[in-house]
Amino acid sequence: MMQNTLKKTLSFTYVGIFFCFSDYAQAMEDKSESFELHGVKKRRHEGESLLESRSFDNFGYDKARKMFYYGNEPSTIRLESAPLPLIETDNSVVYGFPKIEKSESEPLLIVKAQAIPINQIGEILKETVLHNQDRRELVDDPHGYPWCVHGHMVMDYGGSYYIGSGTLIGEKYVITAAHNLYDRKSCSIPLSIKFYPGMMGRKTPYVSEAERIIFHPRYKDPRNGQVKDDDLGVIKLNKPLGKEIGYFGLKVLSDGQLDDMTINVTGYPGDYASGTLMCTMEGPAKLKTSERMYYDIDTAPGQSGSGIWISEKDEYGVIGVHAYGDDEGKGLNSGTRLNLTKARLVKQWMEDLDLIH
Repeated sequence: MMQNTLKKTLSFTYVGIFFCFSDYAQAMEDKSESFELHGVKKRRHEGESLLESRSFDNFGYDKARKMFYYGNEPSTIRLESAPLPLIETDNSVVYGFPKIEKSESEPLLIVKAQAIPINQIGEILKETVLHNQDRRELVDDPHGYPWCVHGHMVMDYGGSYYIGSGTLIGEKYVITAAHNLYDRKSCSIPLSIKFYPGMMGRKTPYVSEAERIIFHPRYKDPRNGQVKDDDLGVIKLNKPLGKEIGYFGLKVLSDGQLDDMTINVTGYPGDYASGTLMCTMEGPAKLKTSERMYYDIDTAPGQSGSGIWISEKDEYGVIGVHAYGDDEGKGLNSGTRLNLTKARLVKQWMEDLDLIH
């Protein structure tokens, strides 16, 4: 039923995008902040050929980091140099990627679907598929709104290409998990990040590279024992993809609102065609704190960074970011919750990134 409802929205030319922040601490008093962004026109792709991919070899699963990768086996990540200048503020850690001129005819860097060894799939699914049967659904038309705002990410760590997911929340902004942007084990960030919204198999309608990244400063702190509460970041792209394909807003829900809401997790799990096919599932939020939410929704590595989103009357909002499988013994997968403080912080990050040149 969810997919049938969403497919009806493909006939809409304009989509209203709203940032609606309900004050978590004072939800019973119905106090809120509202930030409205204009809708954006989405281009259709009828009859348009989609771009082909380039192959990667050696697809595998990094047990230590619980992430899928391509290329060299990442026994140890060693970057030859620190490629990105660092800018630190009170509320953020900002990295800016160097600009590299490339030929327009150069093939796109994207992944090739390959088989995963069955023993790796079994190990992964023990942690992330919550019941005996995988309940996720493949999205058959990821090029149309609202599906096309969800993207596949490839992070280059010096020959090891990790994969993740993210969601457009502005013309040039992607919300994702901080652990896609910063590796706490090696204290390093990727050499580059590519974002492929609406990717389907070996073809993709769009691609953009990260121009700057920003993530929660506490996530980088080695003394922080509660990093899961702060596993949140934003990417600024070098192309305004959201202007053509649309994007989601942000929304903060009180506990009572969340209890009555069906939530969705949509992204690119590595156990489906090596992370090249979009999967989605909806379900209830079973447990929550002010910083986290836990849900009965199946996921797999590669979906880390997927926006946890809701749909209300053809308006779409991200309420959190998926980040973890069932590694706490609760029988639930989990993500970082957008409370009012974090939502304001994400909005501030977007404004700060706009000012940095």
